[in-house]
Amino acid sequence: MQQPAPIEKDHSGNEPAQSVRWSAYTLIITISLAVVLVGLFRAEPLSSGNDRSRWCTVWSLVERKTYQIDEIMQQPGWDTIDKVRHEGHFYSTKPALFPTLVAGIYRILNATTGLDLLRQTEETTRVMLIIVNVLPFLFTLLLWCLLLEKYASRFYTRLFLLTVVGIGTLLTPFCVTLNNHTVAAFSLLLALYAILRIKDAAPEEAQRPRWYFLAGFFAAFTCTNELPAALFGIISFLLLVRHDWKRTALYYVPGAIIPLGAFFLATYLSTGGIKPFYMYYGTEKYLFVHNGIPSYWFHPGGIDKSTDTPLQYLWHCLIGHHGIFSLTPVFLLFPYGWFLLRQQPAWGTKGSRQIAWIGCGLTIFLFLFYLSRTENYNYGGMTAGLRWTFWLIPFWILAMIPAADRFFRQANFWLVISPLLIVSIFSALYPLQSPWRHPWLFQWMTHAGLIDYSDPAPQVNFERQTWLQSLPGAGQTGWAEFTRERLYREPQTIRLTAVGGEEDVELTIKDSDQSEPIVARISRGLFARGAAVDELLKFSGDVSSERRTAIISWLAGGPKSSYFRVRDYRYLHSGLRPEAFRCMRATHSLLIRPDDGGPIRRYYCMAWWTEDVPFGVVRVRQVSSDARGVPLTESVWQMTAASQVAEFVNPFADQLEKNED
Repeated sequence: MQQPAPIEKDHSGNEPAQSVRWSAYTLIITISLAVVLVGLFRAEPLSSGNDRSRWCTVWSLVERKTYQIDEIMQQPGWDTIDKVRHEGHFYSTKPALFPTLVAGIYRILNATTGLDLLRQTEETTRVMLIIVNVLPFLFTLLLWCLLLEKYASRFYTRLFLLTVVGIGTLLTPFCVTLNNHTVAAFSLLLALYAILRIKDAAPEEAQRPRWYFLAGFFAAFTCTNELPAALFGIISFLLLVRHDWKRTALYYVPGAIIPLGAFFLATYLSTGGIKPFYMYYGTEKYLFVHNGIPSYWFHPGGIDKSTDTPLQYLWHCLIGHHGIFSLTPVFLLFPYGWFLLRQQPAWGTKGSRQIAWIGCGLTIFLFLFYLSRTENYNYGGMTAGLRWTFWLIPFWILAMIPAADRFFRQANFWLVISPLLIVSIFSALYPLQSPWRHPWLFQWMTHAGLIDYSDPAPQVNFERQTWLQSLPGAGQTGWAEFTRERLYREPQTIRLTAVGGEEDVELTIKDSDQSEPIVARISRGLFARGAAVDELLKFSGDVSSERRTAIISWLAGGPKSSYFRVRDYRYLHSGLRPEAFRCMRATHSLLIRPDDGGPIRRYYCMAWWTEDVPFGVVRVRQVSSDARGVPLTESVWQMTAASQVAEFVNPFADQLEKNED
C-alpha cells in the first residue's frame, strides 16, 4: 500500500512549538466548555415540546417500563406536541433508540444518586446533559485538535477552525438540550476520523481492525439519529469496500450491525413494527382528537404552517432568516474550499479529498431531499437554526481547511474573517439558554415587517367591553355559576340568571358573599354595539353605589370598561363536560394613573369565549399589578355549573374518516 503524502506544513518560521500550539488549543477548549456549561446552568429544563417528548420516554421507560407517555404528560410542564396516538396510548414521535440509551443513563443515575427526573427535574436533566452532550462535546474538540494538526498546514487555520467548532456553530447552544442533532454530529465526526485513519495513516496503523469497526459503528449510529444520513452510511461502506473489502466485511459490517440492530429492536418494542413513529406523519397516528383536543398537526401554527414556496424556502435556508450563510457566515469558506479542491486536485491527502467530495454530495442531496418535502417547509420549527443540516457540520469544517490555509497566507485576512466569525459566534451565543427559539435574524426581520409567520387573530363581527360574550334569545332563560378559589376562605360563587326579552334581558346576580340578589336589565341594542358596562346595566331597586361599582368592575374585568381583543384559539378543560372547549381567548388591559398622584395600577383581564355555554364564556382571569408589573391580586372565575352545555362535536370527523379509509 502506498504511503499517503503528508500535508505540507508552514515553513515560514511562524509555526509555534508543539507545547505552544497545544496551550492555545487548551485555552480555546476551556472557553468553549465554559460557554456551554454557563448556558446549561442558565437554561430552563423541558423548554420545548421537542426535548420534552424525549424526556417523557426516558421517564416512562425507567419508572413504568413502557414507551407509553400518557401518565407523565399529565404532569404540569411535561406535555408535548411531538406525540402520536397508537392503540389507545400516546407515544413520542422521536426514534426510540436514543431515548432508550438515555433512559439507561438515567436508570444508573437514579439508582446511584437518587436523583429523580420528576421531583428534581432541573438538577437531574443538567447532570444527564453533561453526560450526554457536554462530555462528548469535549471529546470531539480534542479530536478536532488532532484532525487540524494533521490536515491544516497553518497554525492560524487551526486556531480559527477550532474556535468555529467550539463557539461558532449552532451545535453549541444545542448542547444545553436533549436532542439528536448534537449526537449525530459527534457520531459523524468519530466515523470520519476512523475513515481518515484508514485512508491516510501509515499501513500498519491503517490496517488495524479497530478503525474499520469504529467507522462502521459510528456511521451506522449517525444513521439512527438522522434518517437522511443513511446515504452517508451507504457511501462510507462502499468507500471502504473499495479500499479493503475483506477488512470491511470482517470489521466494518459487525460494527454497523450493533447500532442498526439496536435501532430496529427499540423501534419494534415501541411501535410493534420496524417503522418509526415519525414516518407516520399525516396518518391517523399524528391526526387524532383526544378528550376534545385535536392534534397540533391538524392545523400547525406559526412557522409550521409551511406557506413558503420552494424558492423562498431555499432562499431562507441559505441566506434568509434561517440561513446557513446568514447566521454563520464563516461557512462561506466551505463552498470556496470545494472550489479550491476542484482547482487544485493535488491538495491534501487522498482521504481528505474523498471526504470533502462526499460532504459536498451529501449537502446537495440533503437540500434536495428537504426541498422535495413541501408539506414540511418549517425550517425545523421553533428553533435557532436549520437543525436538519447540523449533522453535516463536521464535513463543512473539514472543507474549510484549504480555504483558510490559502487565505491565512495573507496577513490582513483577519480583517476579512473577523466580522464573519463575530456574527457566527453571536448567532451561536444568542440562543444559548434555549435553542428552541427563532434566530436573532428571524426576530429582527419580523420586527422590521420583512416576514410574518404569525397566526392571524380570529375574526369576530362584534365588539365587547364586558367578558360576557352572548345573551339568551327572546323567550329563553339561561343561568351559570362562576366560582373562584380563595386562600383561607370559602370559595366565592356568583350565579348569573338571564331571562331574555325582545328589547332587553333581565339579569339576576346572586353572590354567595351577599344575602340579597341584585337585578339589572341589559339593553340588547347597547350590548350589540359594545357599550361600556356602566351603560349596559340598569339596576332595579335600591342598590348601594359600592355594590354597583363592584358588579360593574367585575363584569368589565377592571375599574373601567375597555374593549376586549380576540387573541387566539385555545382548548380548555372544565368540569362541565369530559371534552375540552374550543375557546377564543380575548383580553383587555388598563393603565390607571390616579389624579391625586396615587400609585399607578395595571389591570388585565382574559376571557375564554365559547358558544357551548350560557353567556359564551367559560373562564375569566382578572389580574391587578403595580407599575412594574408585579402582581397584586389575581382572581380566576371558572364556570362550575350551567343551565345547558352543548355536546362535543368533532370538527375533524370527516378528515379522520378519510384517513381511516
